Amino acid sequence: MHSEPEVDTQSWSRDERTPLRTRRNDPNRGVFVSQNSSVTEAPSDEVEPEPEPDDEPEPARVTQLTEAHRNAIRAIRKIKYFVARRKFQQARKPYDVRDVIEQYSQGHLNMMVRIKELQRRLDQTLGKPGSYLAGIDRVGNIKPMTVGARLYRVEQQLSLALARCLTHARRGKDEWRA
Repeated sequence: MHSEPEVDTQSWSRDERTPLRTRRNDPNRGVFVSQNSSVTEAPSDEVEPEPEPDDEPEPARVTQLTEAHRNAIRAIRKIKYFVARRKFQQARKPYDVRDVIEQYSQGHLNMMVRIKELQRRLDQTLGKPGSYLAGIDRVGNIKPMTVGARLYRVEQQLSLALARCLTHARRGKDEWRA
């Protein structure tokens, strides 16, 4: 008894996941013949016109894949698998501690620079705390008037004026009673 070679009864689509039961009417589309033959055309992306209604459709053809083609498909799939696995492992790889510390330090330094700039702007506008109590520093130089110093001076003058008004009001009440 002689054994017949195994026949692949299904043809495969481009993405090689779903078998196609019938082929299109183009006889040259997707022809794969053994390695010894000169015909090894890849499927084309050209749009084919619909057959005329009076044309008889060709019977469905079955394309056999040789063992070399099957091995090539297996090799390509294994390569795709190993590439996807490597990308996945790199994606879930824990962060390097040095990189984390460097990023943290850089963020902390950036935050400190922003805080210092904000503090400098506040000091320029309002003056440093305690600096607006007097217009002359310890050495005797006149300090520039900041908004805080002006506000403090206005509050002091307002308090002094209010105190004067209250003393005059008390004197006036005393004069009315007398």
